[in-house]
Amino acid sequence: MFRTAAVSILLVLSLAALSRAGECRALIVSGDPGHDIGAADRLNDWRLRWEKLLVETYKFPQANVRTLHSPNKPAVPGDDSLGADAKVPQPKEIPPIPSAEMATRENVLTALESLVKESKEGDQVVLVWIGHQYDALNVSKFSLTGKDISDVEVARALAGLNAKTLVCFNTAPSSSPWAKSLKGSGRVIITATSVAEMRGDTYLCEFLLRAFQGENGNVLDAFNKAAADTIHWYQNQFLEKGGAVTVHGKVFQDAFHHLYADKQMIAGDPEPREVNNDPTNKEGWIGRRVLTEIPALEDNGDGKPTAIFSEERAVVPLPAKDGDGQFSKTVVLGKP
Repeated sequence: MFRTAAVSILLVLSLAALSRAGECRALIVSGDPGHDIGAADRLNDWRLRWEKLLVETYKFPQANVRTLHSPNKPAVPGDDSLGADAKVPQPKEIPPIPSAEMATRENVLTALESLVKESKEGDQVVLVWIGHQYDALNVSKFSLTGKDISDVEVARALAGLNAKTLVCFNTAPSSSPWAKSLKGSGRVIITATSVAEMRGDTYLCEFLLRAFQGENGNVLDAFNKAAADTIHWYQNQFLEKGGAVTVHGKVFQDAFHHLYADKQMIAGDPEPREVNNDPTNKEGWIGRRVLTEIPALEDNGDGKPTAIFSEERAVVPLPAKDGDGQFSKTVVLGKP
């Protein structure tokens, strides 16, 4: 009798442990590309690569990875903004999108609601935001098909999330306010920009994907590498007469070919160059691409993202003195 009781207790404890075992869940939102064909192709490429990365490399269950995206919507002949006679290149073909997979505000809120309901205490939840974004009256809004969604709305939708870890990658412009809105214990918020005023196209997404392919899945390691590469990406491009761009560093030459297949590139040095801001050395900075994107990370709950750029304008990896980076160095994709 005692043996039977002991077995029953062990069985109950085992079932309880299984019920608490963490799972990995993800939501990828690829927003409205507007009328920019290059942006539409870029967003579609990044979306597909994130799906593959999470499912194939980090073994997220396919059923636990949901993707919402927008139609590849280029400007078309007759668009008033282009003129009636404008010749418009065609985007890459992508299949029609079922209505349930469209990146609309309603679908995004429904997907977030489902995450909150399905997630358990031991889970790891990953959010990936790819697209355009803007700030208006201190509110950061992510561009969707139809009505846009704000950081405040996303934070409100995630308020009841019961998961051990939340990792949010907002790779869009003007994304820094999300660090304040989504802050919390057990949360890592990575943004493409350190201030909301950075509104240009962003490339952190490209370098995050590359970093996670080459790293062990550690979130801090991947952020440090991707953030540094993003900054050096700008610093190693020089506009030449005639419109061609000289790019230094094989990694950035490869990225340039991938992102700008239709642009003329001149291969410069095989290794990236050290940044030169000496005003007497014009060759070091004239024509260089302006740095409009400085990635940042928030994981200590104060809502203030820490950039990888120091006051001395040098790249300094995290953890930072204020604590950002201490939690994310313990977080590994695919391991709740």
